Amino acid sequence: MTATRETRRREAEAGSARRLAVHFSSATAEWTTPPAVLTRVVQCLGGIDLDPCADAACTVPAAQHFTPADDGLAQWWSGRVYMNPPYGRPIAAWIGKLLNEVAAGHVSAAIALVPARTDTAWFRRLDGWPVAFWHGRLRFGQAPHAAPFPSAVVWIRIPVDHFAATFGAVATIYAPLPDAVASSTPGDTSTPWAVSGPLQNRGPAGPAGPRVL
Repeated sequence: MTATRETRRREAEAGSARRLAVHFSSATAEWTTPPAVLTRVVQCLGGIDLDPCADAACTVPAAQHFTPADDGLAQWWSGRVYMNPPYGRPIAAWIGKLLNEVAAGHVSAAIALVPARTDTAWFRRLDGWPVAFWHGRLRFGQAPHAAPFPSAVVWIRIPVDHFAATFGAVATIYAPLPDAVASSTPGDTSTPWAVSGPLQNRGPAGPAGPRVL
């Protein structure tokens, strides 16, 4: 009886590992960005200049794609960027690259789709920018099941109201506390600390009331 339970436990762990493994990389045609996210990204950015983490089929409608063969981490990024980075250990390098390109002034606006791993060091590097926590679990590409983790959409240098109008119906949106408000420009809603705390979700028809996680 004990041996049977142990066998079942190992089989369950192996199945779980396989399900998780497919979500560790976005650089495959099978685990591409869900249409519900991608449609809103295009609408919010007004077009995508660069997808630095493109799959081989270049399914994201961007003007330029960096596939794994191009090594996006070694390239110069510019313009409006959408990033759905490889998950797992490599993600920290991609977050660092994005923030460096933003700080250098090469990236004018950006949206990143990442696992909502608030317990990680790489996620805390995004603390200076607003984040939208997607309602429910996303199903990537042709995956038969939803991802085993929640997702977050981080946006950089996009007016708060514009982002909220686009993503407010499908995500709970938070902006950092105004501890850096002194360094922001009054009335500039493109700064990451223009609004603090949870934002009211707004769909196409206007205010839809606040949502909580």
